[in-house]
Amino acid sequence: MQARSALYSIVLMGAMALQAQSIKTLKQEVQSSVDQQAAKMIETSDAIWEAAETSLEEFKSAQYLKDMAVANGFTLTENVAGISTAFMAKYGSGKPVIGILGEFDA
Repeated sequence: MQARSALYSIVLMGAMALQAQSIKTLKQEVQSSVDQQAAKMIETSDAIWEAAETSLEEFKSAQYLKDMAVANGFTLTENVAGISTAFMAKYGSGKPVIGILGEFDA
C-alpha cells in the first residue's frame, strides 16, 4: 500500500503540471488509473521478484518492464549507455519532462 501511495504522489505531481484541474479531481483520476492497473503492476513486480537476476544480468526483468511500457503506449530506446539491460521508455512530448530511474539487484 505504501508503494501505491508513492506512485500516486509521483503521477499526481506530473499531472498537476500538465492540467489545470482541481487537486481533488486529479487525485481521483490518478487513484482510479493506478487501481485499474494494480493487478498488472503486481503481476509484473512478482515476476521480477521471482526472476531474482543479478547486476547487469536483468534480462527477464528488463523485458517484463519493457513489455509493460510498450503495452501502455511508450516508445523504447534500448541498450542505453551500451548496457544491454538498460532502456528508456518515452511517452508524449513537450514539457514537463519527468524522469524516473529504476535500479534493482537480487
